[in-house]
Amino acid sequence: RESAALAERLIADSVAKQGIAPGQLTIHADRGSSMASKPVALLLADLGVAKSHSRPHVSNDNPYSEAHFKTLKYRPGFPARFGSIEDARAFCRTFFRWYNTEHRHSGIGLLMTPDQMHYGQIDAVHAARQLTLDQAFRANPERFVNQPPIPPAKPTATWINPPTPKSQSTLPTLPPLQAAPRCVPPHRVVPGNPSPRPPSALCLMGPPPQGSVTSPDAGIPTPPQQPAIGQVMDEATAMPTPPRLPATTKKAPCHLTRA
Repeated sequence: RESAALAERLIADSVAKQGIAPGQLTIHADRGSSMASKPVALLLADLGVAKSHSRPHVSNDNPYSEAHFKTLKYRPGFPARFGSIEDARAFCRTFFRWYNTEHRHSGIGLLMTPDQMHYGQIDAVHAARQLTLDQAFRANPERFVNQPPIPPAKPTATWINPPTPKSQSTLPTLPPLQAAPRCVPPHRVVPGNPSPRPPSALCLMGPPPQGSVTSPDAGIPTPPQQPAIGQVMDEATAMPTPPRLPATTKKAPCHLTRA
């Protein structure tokens, strides 16, 4: 089971063993009880280690840990069941030594071990591999048709979710926004409305509307002439005239008499 005390001990021992300076390391983990505990958070703050967590309710596993677990379980000597905790510890000690110092990883060029990568031996290993390939090319050039062989590229960065370059982005590119001129209508009395027109905070996007005039003093566009309030109200409340009915002849009433 997860334990905050064991996680705290593991992190403290690893930082001290590797001589990690404050501000140099970032630890990414899920939101498990051990890594999200208060003792571990205080320890990381004291050691100057930044912590990173997955978003809540999102099952983003650490791909490096998952790959490590898969390699462990697929080892030929991995038993179906350990006889005791001592057997499990003995097996893991042997596995960790092989994994760090002998196992070649596809993510780092299939040439280097994590131990060589961690301790800065990548340039020497890459140069030795290139020397071996050059000797093979001089001895048997017919085996290499296209070009002289080169070793895999040296890793420069490690990502969990690498960002997409701008040149390969599938999102549409929007044109840049243009600054809109401020339109400050003048104070004037509108016919039918005795109160002066208050200043407005409206901004016109793009060119001024057709029919608008530009103030020669301020150099800013002003809105076109608005119709009178009374005219707008008359047009809004005007009722359509009903169609005229055709004229009909009115008959005189009949008076009936009794004999």
